[in-house]
Amino acid sequence: MSNRRMWIVAGVLMLAVVAVSAHLTTTTEEYSRYNIQWNGTSGCVERFIKSGAVEVHETASLEGHRNALLVIIAPAGSYTPAEIERYRAFLEQGNSILLADDDGSGNQLLGELGSSIRLVPGNVSGAERSYTDPGAVTGRRCSDHPLLTNCTALQFNHPGTVTGGTALIRTSPLSWIDQNGNGRIDPGEPQGGYTLCSRENAGSGEIIVLADPSIFINAMLAIDGEVDNARFLRQVTGAYPSVLLDQTRSRTASGGDVIDGISAVRSSPWRVLIAGLVVLPAIIIFGRRKTEESDNA
Repeated sequence: MSNRRMWIVAGVLMLAVVAVSAHLTTTTEEYSRYNIQWNGTSGCVERFIKSGAVEVHETASLEGHRNALLVIIAPAGSYTPAEIERYRAFLEQGNSILLADDDGSGNQLLGELGSSIRLVPGNVSGAERSYTDPGAVTGRRCSDHPLLTNCTALQFNHPGTVTGGTALIRTSPLSWIDQNGNGRIDPGEPQGGYTLCSRENAGSGEIIVLADPSIFINAMLAIDGEVDNARFLRQVTGAYPSVLLDQTRSRTASGGDVIDGISAVRSSPWRVLIAGLVVLPAIIIFGRRKTEESDNA
């Protein structure tokens, strides 16, 4: 087998490795940064990173920050006492936390930090909306805040509600909790205006709670028109001196065992050697087979 043919084979095998890697490094998990579909956060996380946001993979990394915004999207699982203490110290240093959640998973953190704000799961729907789906409800700013500068209205996607704190965003009074999900107001379903975002002071810092992590999914980034979702994301990534993206409990970090393994390989200084160990044996085997075929001809 000539050297030229060997290099051609090597190139084909490397392309195959790249193609397989690309396939294995995507997922359909909701809110995952590795999900490029409508319900993933691949586009949002990419914008965070490009804007200079720092990823936080362990709470010990929160130490030393001042006037920073920590963004926690769709938290999952329980926080340990040591982690809670680091979040509390982070707030005491004059920093802020933006928590986006709709199923109540963030309530443990809020409670442990002494916050009066709570997330209430629900399917808030409304007559004021951007699409035919009543769950694509519009929330309007009702108080000023740096994150809402030049933002008048945001579109949400079947959000929960927020109680406590000072309301920043509320729906119109023509809203209801669609308990059976049929898109209509039925007898017994709660009606009225609902708070979708609230804030309060916490130590020397601040906690802001948003009742819908879907604000950050890929489908919501493409929204344009009378709502200010794109502007809101720019405010989140640019309104504070520094921004941190929490990956300790966030579902944005979820990718499954295969993706986690591949990510570890990609970040390894030995990744070129690993790729070579995959490709070179195949080249050798292919070359031997061709040599044997030539000898037998």
